Amino acid sequence: MTRTKPGKLLAALLAILMLVSLTVPALAETAPDEAEPETLKIAVLSDIHYMSPTMIADTEDFTTALNSDRKLLTESAGISDYMLDLVRKDKPDILLISGDLSKDGEQECHEALANNLKQLQKDVPGLKIYLINGNHDVRNQNGKNFNTADGKAVPATRTEPQDFKRIYDFVYSDETVVAEFTPAEGKESGQLSYVARPCDGITLVAIDTCCYSADNNSKELQEHETRGEVSPELRAWVTAQCKEAKQRGDLVIGLSHHGLVPHFSMEPTILSMYLIEDYEEIAAEWTDAGMQLIFTGHMHANDIAMMTTKSGSTLYDIETGSGLTYPCPMRRIELVRMGDTAYLDISTMTHAGPISYTDPLSGETKVISDLTEYARAQGFSEDMLCTVAGSFLGNFLNKLNIADSKVIDWVNGRIIDNIQGIVRDVVSIPITDGKNLLDVVNYIYQSHLGGEDKGVYPAWVQTGLDMVENGQIVDEILSIVKRHAFGSVGDAVKFDNIFTQFAKDMLSQFILKVADSMGNDTNYRDDNETVILFTDFPFTDVDPNSWYFPDVVYVTEKGLFNGTSETTFSPNGNMTRAQFVTVLYRMEGCPDVSGMTMNFADVPADHWAHDAILWGYNTGVIKGFTDTRFAPGDFVTREQYVTMLYRYCGSPDAEGSLSVFRDASEISAFAQDAVIWGYANGIVKGYADGRFSPSENTSRAQMAVILHRFMLTQDK
Repeated sequence: MTRTKPGKLLAALLAILMLVSLTVPALAETAPDEAEPETLKIAVLSDIHYMSPTMIADTEDFTTALNSDRKLLTESAGISDYMLDLVRKDKPDILLISGDLSKDGEQECHEALANNLKQLQKDVPGLKIYLINGNHDVRNQNGKNFNTADGKAVPATRTEPQDFKRIYDFVYSDETVVAEFTPAEGKESGQLSYVARPCDGITLVAIDTCCYSADNNSKELQEHETRGEVSPELRAWVTAQCKEAKQRGDLVIGLSHHGLVPHFSMEPTILSMYLIEDYEEIAAEWTDAGMQLIFTGHMHANDIAMMTTKSGSTLYDIETGSGLTYPCPMRRIELVRMGDTAYLDISTMTHAGPISYTDPLSGETKVISDLTEYARAQGFSEDMLCTVAGSFLGNFLNKLNIADSKVIDWVNGRIIDNIQGIVRDVVSIPITDGKNLLDVVNYIYQSHLGGEDKGVYPAWVQTGLDMVENGQIVDEILSIVKRHAFGSVGDAVKFDNIFTQFAKDMLSQFILKVADSMGNDTNYRDDNETVILFTDFPFTDVDPNSWYFPDVVYVTEKGLFNGTSETTFSPNGNMTRAQFVTVLYRMEGCPDVSGMTMNFADVPADHWAHDAILWGYNTGVIKGFTDTRFAPGDFVTREQYVTMLYRYCGSPDAEGSLSVFRDASEISAFAQDAVIWGYANGIVKGYADGRFSPSENTSRAQMAVILHRFMLTQDK
């Protein structure tokens, strides 16, 4: 299991917060006054889609349901139990769940999950649980019980809004809930919204954005829809709640199922139902009113997106993926407040396991060793696409506007009638040896779901994208469609006349644009491990879009670094050997050095870093160039700092090889084990060209990144 959360050193860091005053060229000799930070631990889950094992059976109907979905439904109870056990062990102050608690709004599933959550609260005294409904949870006609005597699925017990509030009464009746939204007379939408104050200084606004009532269902039905919308009354209520919280000085946090900020550039075009309708206006209004971040779900993706209003207010939309689809994450968050400063330290748990569960289809006990990799293999499949492709493709063609509606209807009908053969041939279009088009689609889509969408692809994926760009993929697809759907010469000619070269080029560019949108995140740099600062960042020489911005926020807010002035950080300035060992010394809590000795002539007793270097030498963290020379003012090199970190951790064993670096022969003998350890633990990485560059000096920006990575390894 990958656990990327600062651990055993965090308490020490917080205790010495603001003590370290790292500058260039030297550390300040005095430190600012200590301040006591307030920390709120938050666990975040989303899209649990709990399905009770008692409602599952090995039937044709359930097989069809599985082939219509990517979710790990048969494993859902075991996964849910495991995730809640993680919360039980972590003992956070708050658990947030941003909707889609059940598979399809089955009361039986809601009640089973609610019982598990109530038990969790008993096991973790003081735990506050806040949740909101998702589009699947209320008035959902798709809720089925598959475990019947004759094997035919029957409707499950439908969940009405009042049922939802009754089942999760332990949330709605909690003493911290200070307000609930009441719809206007004759309306029902938004009725599950509420406001809570889990502690002084924090206001949580949980917003029911779902469409399940006649007043906001597009067909005026008492039935769920995928899309999200808030009524004018709910919109105004949320605005008022945010303003009131802002006036009392609270940090305002939102919780909803649908997003307020697009999580990939094409989302408003192709998947607008994952955003609240009129999201731009509403997000700006709520942000200016005081909302600073909102936790969302729905898309099953781990992604952070931000927007800034015209007046300069910023909102962060922190979307969390589902435990039942890749990468099966849980977010761990620390909200730290210290005076006028507040920030989120965000990390993500993936690769959970081993997970033992009873398979409801066979009754056998099974084990998932690595949930993330298990789910990776459960991406889009031929069977699933054959089941759902008809309706999706119809909607897709309608978005292209390449012909009038009658022609689109004609094409659409022909394709859907022959969808099985078309899909199987299309997904099998070869890209490279052993890889096909479906592999490329899954890779790009899962890179977005996992927050790994950096726009850098393996060679075989890039080959697939190149084939899209040069029109080869579209030609192959149209050839397959024509072969399956248009048998007569006349119909085939008509089909060719529709898909002119212009239309094919447009289709290729559209596909490429979607792929780039999902595979190349340009909104926020790091979706899984980052720090979000809620006060003005003082350093004008650190670009918020830079690769090191979250890391600079982290080290400055933890007190590891200060700026080189009130307004500069000097990210390109280099760090000295004395500065680095002083960081380690203060991370250790500045232990007493009485009775320790050393012979470094260049570190006299009145040197500002004397005690740190004395400690480092006597604990084996550092060694001099000679017995009498430490060279405190020399810039620390890449192989030197990783060696100091390695010794600081007790020189642990590490498996690996230096052969991953093409300049491995240039790494000094004293640093080789340390570099292997640092690379194996993700603390150090090589450059894009394969070099490690052991003798290269280390900039303050680079060191911010390294120390952030190092802290994230401490609780693995």
